[in-house]
Amino acid sequence: MKTSQFLPYLVGNLLLAAVIAAFPLTAVAKPYKGAEIFTHDAWHYGKYVMRLRAAKGGGIISAFFLWKDGSEMPNIPWEEVDIEVMGRDNAETWQSNIITGLGEPRITSEQEHHAGFSFGDDYHTFTLEWTPNSLTWRVDGEIVRTANDGQVSDLISEAQIRFNVWASESVEWAGAWDGGILPVYMLVDWIEYYAWNGAAFETVPAWRDDFGTFDTNRWGKADWTFDGNRADFIPGNAYVENGALVLALTPETQSGSSSSSSSSSSSGGSGGGGGLGLLIAAFWGFLLKKMYRYPNGI
Repeated sequence: MKTSQFLPYLVGNLLLAAVIAAFPLTAVAKPYKGAEIFTHDAWHYGKYVMRLRAAKGGGIISAFFLWKDGSEMPNIPWEEVDIEVMGRDNAETWQSNIITGLGEPRITSEQEHHAGFSFGDDYHTFTLEWTPNSLTWRVDGEIVRTANDGQVSDLISEAQIRFNVWASESVEWAGAWDGGILPVYMLVDWIEYYAWNGAAFETVPAWRDDFGTFDTNRWGKADWTFDGNRADFIPGNAYVENGALVLALTPETQSGSSSSSSSSSSSGGSGGGGGLGLLIAAFWGFLLKKMYRYPNGI
């Protein structure tokens, strides 16, 4: 390539790199905003006791779950245990589930449980007891389900604690969606963790969080989403108020507090110049092709 041909090509590439740096290409933000928090630490076995109040409404899921960080990555076995309260039907139904396996389809063992009362009208206590050989789910102290099959033995890794509220795209599972009822809120009064000592659960909790404040040493806030979720998770929709953790599900126009982050894309933020960045990058891509094909001018 002659110098007269190379210089426009080099300048074009440098300009394109500058545009991409200034205007990163980000995922399209979703029209609804949810919330998720997660522990920085992880534990292997234990008893998890929490008092929560679910959000009501078709399509809405208020969840607590144990999660092996990185389960979503290729070639990594999935390890997850769920408590998911359905907002449909007056929030009287919840689902227990274990999800394991490598690749698709994953192994699941979901069961739905009808309480006969609404988890959205008052606080109720959920307990999850995890030992090397079993998982037990309780509501207000009463055993609802125990699993001790081979799938339990697939839970071999330490797991984070996560809470979230989100909107499912599956009408068959979560019910018909009506965004007009937003905002709605999931509330967590407190959570305790009791360690497993190899023979039994300790009688004194290893830690307890009453959510007098948001403990950033213990918890992080999500800024991502996933397929099948109508909402992005944003940090501003997870906060502490009146001694409770609040996880909000809102329209985009009502999301967050005045001090919250505006990040809302699936990969950690949707810059305000994303659309402009796409246009400019497209223009420079077109220009580069022209300069490469016609280096002496368009």
